[in-house]
Amino acid sequence: MTTVTDGDSKVKEITTDLETSKKLAEAGIDTESEFSWQRVESGYKLIRTRYGADPDSSYPAYILSELIDMMDGIEALYRHDGKWCVDLEASMDSVFTGDTPIEASCKAILWQ
Repeated sequence: MTTVTDGDSKVKEITTDLETSKKLAEAGIDTESEFSWQRVESGYKLIRTRYGADPDSSYPAYILSELIDMMDGIEALYRHDGKWCVDLEASMDSVFTGDTPIEASCKAILWQ
């Protein structure tokens, strides 16, 4: 198992955090991901999925491109007034916003 260490904080910045990963899993989203939050004795560790994530004790840690692939009818992902925004065709006039593009994308996915 290859663990993402504190020195790999950039990877943590581009993946869903543990709580968001849990919410997506609870919503029934179970798409493969490059990274996973794997349960270990001391809590959870971010690992590369291909190096041994156990699906029974881990949650996918999605990167932005994986989230975009999950969205049906994405019209735009952009920054406006300091927030990241996602427009979906099906959301009528709703815009999903967040502090990061990952947060905005997760809100849009959970809405679908």
